[in-house]
Amino acid sequence: MPHNFFSSRLSLTLRSSLIVFLVLVLSVGVVYFFAFKNIRAAAMNSLTDSADRVSKSMAANVERLMLAQVGGEGVRGLLQEGGGHQNISTSLLRDKTGLATLAAPRASEGAVTASESRECLSCHRQDPPAAAASFVRKEDGETYLTMVRALPVRQGCFAGSCHAEEVGQGVLGTLSVEIPVSQALNDAVLPMRQGIAVTLSVMMLGVAGFAAWISRRVTRPYARIATALKGKSAGTSWTDLDPHSSGELRELAASVNAIAQSVRLRQQDMDEKLSMYQSLFDGVPCLITVQDRDLRLIRYNKLFWEHFGARPADHCFRIYKGRNTKCANCPVEKTFFDGKSHTTEEKGFYKDGTPAHWIVRTAPVRNSAGEITAVMEMSLDITQRKELEEKLKKSERTYSTIFDNIPVAVFELNAEDLVVRNCNRKMSQLYGYCKGEVIGKPFTQLFAHGSPGFHAEDLRNQKRIPQATHIDKEDKEFFVSIDVSRTSLNGDSILLAVVTDVTDRIRTEQQVIHSSKMATLGEMAAGVAHELNQPLAVLKMVANFFVRKLRRDEGPSLDELKHMTDKIVGNVDRATKIIEHMREFGRKPNLESSPVFVNEVMQRACDFFSEQLKIRDIVIKWELDPKQPPVLADPNRLEQVFINLLVNARDAIDDKCSERQCTPRDRIITMRTRSNTRHVVAEVVDTGPGIPKDVVARIFEPFFSTKEVGRGTGLGLSICYDIVTDYDGTIHAFSKSGHGARFVVSLPIADPARQGTQ
Repeated sequence: MPHNFFSSRLSLTLRSSLIVFLVLVLSVGVVYFFAFKNIRAAAMNSLTDSADRVSKSMAANVERLMLAQVGGEGVRGLLQEGGGHQNISTSLLRDKTGLATLAAPRASEGAVTASESRECLSCHRQDPPAAAASFVRKEDGETYLTMVRALPVRQGCFAGSCHAEEVGQGVLGTLSVEIPVSQALNDAVLPMRQGIAVTLSVMMLGVAGFAAWISRRVTRPYARIATALKGKSAGTSWTDLDPHSSGELRELAASVNAIAQSVRLRQQDMDEKLSMYQSLFDGVPCLITVQDRDLRLIRYNKLFWEHFGARPADHCFRIYKGRNTKCANCPVEKTFFDGKSHTTEEKGFYKDGTPAHWIVRTAPVRNSAGEITAVMEMSLDITQRKELEEKLKKSERTYSTIFDNIPVAVFELNAEDLVVRNCNRKMSQLYGYCKGEVIGKPFTQLFAHGSPGFHAEDLRNQKRIPQATHIDKEDKEFFVSIDVSRTSLNGDSILLAVVTDVTDRIRTEQQVIHSSKMATLGEMAAGVAHELNQPLAVLKMVANFFVRKLRRDEGPSLDELKHMTDKIVGNVDRATKIIEHMREFGRKPNLESSPVFVNEVMQRACDFFSEQLKIRDIVIKWELDPKQPPVLADPNRLEQVFINLLVNARDAIDDKCSERQCTPRDRIITMRTRSNTRHVVAEVVDTGPGIPKDVVARIFEPFFSTKEVGRGTGLGLSICYDIVTDYDGTIHAFSKSGHGARFVVSLPIADPARQGTQ
């Protein structure tokens, strides 16, 4: 292995071992430091207590020997023995003047201690003086514990001649004992020193074991991981580490393996993406080049090469357009200048001379420092789109020509607010407005006053409006029909409204209806005359009554006068009603719709025929729905429908009875109504011969009639059909040969919100 491997491995082991060792030494040192202080203090206290006991014992013995008058040698021997304490170095007896009278060793006798010395002061601090201990460091460097104990005066001391003169004193002298401290301390800390030696030995063994453990469990696995990583960084293939042999770094080894696997997958993914991007670059269906600041080609894709046969370092303007100088509005130059993307539309030629159009878009290429080093230019061929645009323009011109020349007015409306978006030329001819006066305005403003709100909802629901009243620029009213369809234009929902002028048709229809009414009135003249004869006969009878009274010179009584005048008024009203009904029926219908009840219209229609039907023994059978809702219609026009149906029913019964004998059951016309949630249905049923099967499908055609020549115009049922469909209704005929005919009229129920408006 390389040398640095050993160095790093050794360094890691030594450093970790030294750190552990130093930490242990520091910890043990702190512990032993405080332990030493405690042991030293305990040793000093123990030494002081021992010195106190020894001095006390020696003082008692000295006192006993002196009272026994043994003499100085006996006391000196006691001092030499030291009270049995082997560590006492000096024992002194001093008198009150501080003179050492007796000492062991004897060489210390005769020494005088000054009264201000530590020994004297320590004893005299107490009253009475007793014993005091002090530590003194002498010239030999040794520290001594000095225990000074006062020798008090006893009663027996005055009996002899020794201390007779000291009667009245409290202390005869002092006993001083000196013990060296070092020996006592050495004896006290000896076990601790031995413990330190043992501790250091154990610590060194522990550190050595820790170093071996670190080397095996950390350093060697680390070295294997480092070697593998260095090899990978040098480009060698990666071999996964064994986590089981990596000691404490097994999780790290597993993580390194995972990272290596991730890097391997990323590298594989990058290689795949690089290959994909290269394939995209070459296969993308547009022209791609990368250019430098001199507009020279650095790179280009396969499609560009196929269309232009370019070579690297060629200028783009020469390749694209065959120019010798750059374009005046070059998007690549702009991108180099401001770092933004630019889009232009260009045209040129391919290498085979084919003209082409492109949409060109640029994008900057930056280095790691963010500087623009190149510009990528993408060109999308829009030649086909340009051709389609030209075709579209031609198509739009064609559409515009057709749109403007449609022979009816056409409007483009917003689906929501019905605002006019566009209209054709016929609009101007029909309304007298210029296009600019209509576009942007509501379409409903073209309706006559009072009707826009009625038709707005129908327009939004694409409901055909068969008849409406519009006004032109001169406020002249005319009739139109409106067909509406919904479509989408440029993503917007619009309505196409086709407006057809039906004024001439409506007026012609009115004339035909009026002519039909006149014919009906002429046909009913006999019946009407009979109706009018009855009130006239009553009036004549009343007049004759008054004449007879006058001839007799008699005046009518009040009751007679009242009765006769009531008859006059009633019959005049009856005649007036008949004439008013005929006049109303004979006038031109009002084209405005209002809520009407079909039951009432049917009953009014039958009033005209009551006498005619009686003459022919025809009976009206009524089956009316009493809870019938109203419908929106003109009552006069709707009455014409039922009159035509009654006339046809009457003629059918006459035709049948003219050929054979009829019974009362053969002379019945049934008038029936019913309703549902959406429609009111009215039926007119006759007992005639019925309508042939091959004729039923044609009976609503104009000028088609089954009657003989001279009995009809063939417009009755056609007019009925037009009137009913104008009100969004339906009319159907059902018949079975020999069993009469049934005509069914269905009209939508009037919306309450729209009643009374158009």
